[in-house]
Amino acid sequence: MTERTFEISYNFERPWDLVCRAYLAKYPHPLLSHVETLDTLERYVDDNGCLVTCRVMTSSFLKFSSVAGFEQSVIDPINKTIYLNSNNLSHRNLSSSNEICRYSVVDDKTTLYTLSYKINVAPGLGLLISPLLNTIKGNFNKGIQVLEEIMRNRFGGPLLQVS
Repeated sequence: MTERTFEISYNFERPWDLVCRAYLAKYPHPLLSHVETLDTLERYVDDNGCLVTCRVMTSSFLKFSSVAGFEQSVIDPINKTIYLNSNNLSHRNLSSSNEICRYSVVDDKTTLYTLSYKINVAPGLGLLISPLLNTIKGNFNKGIQVLEEIMRNRFGGPLLQVS
């Protein structure tokens, strides 16, 4: 197997709670049409007050359609972080990928979004790595556009604090 990794990040000039709201409203969206289905398997609040969600998705990727993936996210409202870990379930004999997304507070008005990606491809398929990584980077940028659009058009301010 040939392995490649990369990391990319972006600063949202928005408070974490607003980015979190947009993150929860991200799908479906026409700009993210590569995500075909997204089904929630489980959602619960853990003992630490974090919202844990497990989902299965299908997406189109390069010329492959209906590639299945598994995603687990943890939203921690106390530490103001979002952690998402996703892996492909389809075509694992050809490649395996792991994507980790993190959203964290920089300051009261800035949220850092970091994507770490690792892919392994079977021998002889090394030519697929560059197009795969370009697709991931393109989807990262589309995701940023979608979140910015949602924050700009749908949400005018931070979440209300519930006491």
